[in-house]
Amino acid sequence: MRKIAIAMAALAIMAASGTERVDTVKVINNAKQVIITERGSDIRMKVNGLQDDDDYNYEYRVKQDSDGSITTTETENKNVELKIPFKRCGNEKDSHFEVFLSDVYVGWGRTDVEAGAQPYIRKKAYEAGVLNLVALGYKFNQNRSRLSLGVGFNWGFYGTKNPYLWATDDAGHVGVGQMEDYDLKHRHANLVVRSLQFPLMFNQRVGEKVYLAVAGVMNWNYYANLENRFSVEKNKLNIKTHGLHQRKVSFDVMAIASWRKLGVYFRYSPQSVFKGAWGPELKNRWSLGIMLHGF
Repeated sequence: MRKIAIAMAALAIMAASGTERVDTVKVINNAKQVIITERGSDIRMKVNGLQDDDDYNYEYRVKQDSDGSITTTETENKNVELKIPFKRCGNEKDSHFEVFLSDVYVGWGRTDVEAGAQPYIRKKAYEAGVLNLVALGYKFNQNRSRLSLGVGFNWGFYGTKNPYLWATDDAGHVGVGQMEDYDLKHRHANLVVRSLQFPLMFNQRVGEKVYLAVAGVMNWNYYANLENRFSVEKNKLNIKTHGLHQRKVSFDVMAIASWRKLGVYFRYSPQSVFKGAWGPELKNRWSLGIMLHGF
């Protein structure tokens, strides 16, 4: 359906009440579904989805009160975007820029650990974050393709094997240690790396509901700390260590496949977490995860 003019609900009641004036309330292009319901003097028209926005919703309601007056309400929900029109080519839609938020994710994977540290550090690692907290994209190819540059956050977590804890020496080198004289309970040891990430992403819609995307990601690893939590006898301890010498800038690659808003992703991070000899060599990390792909 290319275009609809929202005036039918008002027209029905006004015709019944003898009112002659009928105005076009709203024009909607490329509506996917239009539903009109009538219950007595309450008439509603709903639009669900547009050709390029599955989450679009619009409702126009007209009700005639007992005193003969007419009450109208209008609600609209759509993605926030900034559109700059370009020249049309045949029946193609206008290309445009848009600002958007997308891709909340959590993932699990493995990392390579240098030979000397393998008995103490887990190869398993996990992450969570928002790939595009805000992004500027350009849609083209009848709005089926989008190239975007965004900024988001990522938290990476690396653990130690039981009963070891993360530790540092006086110079700030990161390693592992063990409290041999104590029986630790509820041990939880993590190296946490916080990153500001800048994904350059190409997204392609396949059919109406399937989306594929690839991205190169630059990470600014602005903060890292050690978190050791455990219980000794009846005492609960939480020890945090800051000021680590993590690699400040690193680069990843990602691949994403989603059905509507729910997706899966693969991420590969080839570079080591620490610079030089400031910590154990943790590199070639890969992760698989689930993603809420797009808002």
